[in-house]
Amino acid sequence: MTLIKITGGSRQPLSLWNTTACFLFCGITKYTPTLMYYVYVLMSKKDNLLYTGSTRDLKKRFLLHNSGKVVSTKLRTPFTIVYYEAYSSERDARKREHNLKLRSNAFMQMKRRIYNSLRKECGGKC
Repeated sequence: MTLIKITGGSRQPLSLWNTTACFLFCGITKYTPTLMYYVYVLMSKKDNLLYTGSTRDLKKRFLLHNSGKVVSTKLRTPFTIVYYEAYSSERDARKREHNLKLRSNAFMQMKRRIYNSLRKECGGKC
């Protein structure tokens, strides 16, 4: 389980210590894990193009994409997950996916960040 802390527009995972401290500080005595919804970006290893989607079960959806059982991506397998965001509301996840697909500027900014991050990982040789 990863909790997400949003500060200044950036999403950062909270450590277990910070989470426990927040529960104690905020007076939360009972924690019930919530179902999360994900917006994800896959990169095809075949053509290096990105695909954006949303799901409730990220692992299962990733396996479906890689097994060729998703019509829109079956010709581009295999994939790697290069980015994802977690939401507690399905509506928020779907809205974010829609905005990324509809608003090319938001998606282009995200693509630039992903490609720059991948370039740093491989030392600029990819």
